[in-house]
Amino acid sequence: MSTGHRFVMLDGLRGVAALIVAFGHISEVLGFGVLPHAHLAVDFFFVLSGFVIAQVYEARLQTTMTPGEFFIRRAIRLQPMVILGAVLTATIVIIEGWSGTGTGAGAILWALVAASLFIPFHTLSAPAAFPLNGPVWSLFAEYWVNILYSFIAPALTRVRLQALLVAGLGILLVLLSMSGGIGRVWESDTIGLSAGRVLYPFFAGVLVSRAFRDGRLTSLRLSPVMAVTILCAVLLAPPTRFDAAFDFASITMGMPLLVAASTNDNLYGIARRTMLLSGVLSYPIYVLHFPLAFLLIVPFLFTVVASGLAGPALALFMVTLVATSYLVLRYIDEPLRAWLTARSKAHAIGANTAHSRGG
Repeated sequence: MSTGHRFVMLDGLRGVAALIVAFGHISEVLGFGVLPHAHLAVDFFFVLSGFVIAQVYEARLQTTMTPGEFFIRRAIRLQPMVILGAVLTATIVIIEGWSGTGTGAGAILWALVAASLFIPFHTLSAPAAFPLNGPVWSLFAEYWVNILYSFIAPALTRVRLQALLVAGLGILLVLLSMSGGIGRVWESDTIGLSAGRVLYPFFAGVLVSRAFRDGRLTSLRLSPVMAVTILCAVLLAPPTRFDAAFDFASITMGMPLLVAASTNDNLYGIARRTMLLSGVLSYPIYVLHFPLAFLLIVPFLFTVVASGLAGPALALFMVTLVATSYLVLRYIDEPLRAWLTARSKAHAIGANTAHSRGG
């Protein structure tokens, strides 16, 4: 498969999931309550990541690409936006003095350094492992499983992949049985458990990728409307006494099947453009909604809620988030990643030339 291939429906679903995550977090801050299953968007991201990474890189990792080369590509893709989000939050916290516990600028700057290097760091008043941008915990989990995959891809036979999936199932059952379930792995004292949460969905995505390449998903197709409806129904589902079972079924069967059934890219016109735009905006929406909340929601929270303006504030924030995400993507993230990619390629060419001459 060409690395330029776009799975248009999956792009669109990624954007929908990112919007629901942001909506859930901000609505909770504004007092509308918790969306109890919105966190399953992260597991959808993990399955989608496994699928896309395997589609683009598996053949190369099994032949010519080294884990180091793979890691550089992933860092160029993920890191600029992560650093930007952390810098934005740190700047706001330092200027406004919203540390909540009297944390000084020095500790905040240390948290910024840690966030930029994807090192969990507990500071401020929040229990988050990444206090400057809480949702980044999922990218931390994705980083480690990407690195693991890059090393084992050449030897990842069908039997070994099945063993990883069985192990992942067992870990999920353990996590779901713990107090707080899978929803607590973002905290500083439990962030290590995120490695267990990501294991099954990521390698389920790898399995879906192999099934797609083998031509076994041709009869499994959903329309865009149906795929979006199913994803929203899962992420916006109300709480019940069977929440743990619902989460387990969604992660182990629902999300992999949804990805498998949404590999259709035969979309045209406005539907295709909308799905592609949703996909490219998904990452900045996910990474920037927490820092923007610090800037636009937190300072005015009491006034907004007391005035009964929480609903309009939520709507205005979501519009602002999408617009800001587009501007940051267009004028900061994409140019920076293009420059970093060019520098990386130039360095690789120089290193290969020097090696050839030395040989």
